[in-house]
Amino acid sequence: MMEKSQSLCYNDDDGNNGMAVLKYTFMNDILFKMLFVKHPELLKKLVAAILKIPFESAKYGALPRTIVISILGFNLFQCEEYHSEFLTLEVHRHTPLTDKFVMHYFELPKIPKTVNIDNTLELWLSLFKAETEEELEELANTEVAEMKEAVNVYHQITITPEFRERERLYEKARHDEASALDYARIEGEEKEREKWQSVVAEKDALIAELRSRLDEDE
Repeated sequence: MMEKSQSLCYNDDDGNNGMAVLKYTFMNDILFKMLFVKHPELLKKLVAAILKIPFESAKYGALPRTIVISILGFNLFQCEEYHSEFLTLEVHRHTPLTDKFVMHYFELPKIPKTVNIDNTLELWLSLFKAETEEELEELANTEVAEMKEAVNVYHQITITPEFRERERLYEKARHDEASALDYARIEGEEKEREKWQSVVAEKDALIAELRSRLDEDE
């Protein structure tokens, strides 16, 4: 059992050192929706950790502001901090329009290599960053209740036929969309090529006609 004063250490290398790579991570859209729809209490715990408010206050109807939370698997801002919070400001005077709308961005690559298990927010972010079974197991073994619950729910959901079918349909939709966009691009390029070929043909015909008239004048 890990003591509460201990920390979690992660390897930031691209390789996983032979560890079992997760087929689905917490960044998976279908998994995210199924997990938090079927287990709303977990979503409340995540929101409470992000906003640093008591769990009992993490109710959508009770929140006094519109809050946008984005968890990113890449670096978006040129800063060292993994958490950036934004308000809407007047462009020239930089005065806030309102404090009723706020945007939070969390950049996973910037999470510290060593995460203190007393820091619930960093534990949640580590969960989203986890890419191997070993990392999930280490989070579950922290004895932090929401981590153990989230990992257990993850395993329960990812083996269900419902999740597998939704994931299959989602991937098919993405593939079909990509194919349609590619086809549209090729078709657009072909139409553009035909358009310019027509323009060139018209110009060639005009030049030929002018040459013919010059020859007649001579």
